[in-house]
Amino acid sequence: MKLLYGYLKPYKWLIALTMLLATINTIFSLIDPIIFGKIIKLSQDINTRQEDGNPFGWDAFFSATILLLLMSMGTAMVSRIAKKPARLFRKCGDPKVWGQDLHGRFAACHETPLSGI
Repeated sequence: MKLLYGYLKPYKWLIALTMLLATINTIFSLIDPIIFGKIIKLSQDINTRQEDGNPFGWDAFFSATILLLLMSMGTAMVSRIAKKPARLFRKCGDPKVWGQDLHGRFAACHETPLSGI
């Protein structure tokens, strides 16, 4: 265990950052289904109110739905942004990348963060 700790000690802040970003990614990935559940519940409430004969304002429905959809898009964006550094670290740590010349290393490491967003 001491040997492993000795190897990982220089990278302790990088490991902590990676774990923090993985936690953020997981939390925001779990929030998205909750938001879509609220949108479905809102639609169900409208249907129930209309069947009972109670009027329901469509303006309130559309504003709530748009707000929830924007929240969903925001959580998906934060989740993807938090996922990108893990891919960057994995690609830059690849032995194939480090076998290249200096320019090739930086090109391979810096092309990853924005690809796929």
